[in-house]
Amino acid sequence: MLSTAESVKILVVDPTDHGFNLPVVGLLAVGILVLIGLLVYLLTRRDRTRR
Repeated sequence: MLSTAESVKILVVDPTDHGFNLPVVGLLAVGILVLIGLLVYLLTRRDRTRR
């Protein structure tokens, strides 16, 4: 069983361990950007149809 500090250390990106974390962080960043883009697109589209 991992201690709380160890589990937090695994969740926080360790700059020395790019092998595993880089793809995960990359996917997370892409996912967030896609969600923001979709939200902006839907908001602007809704505003256009309302006018």
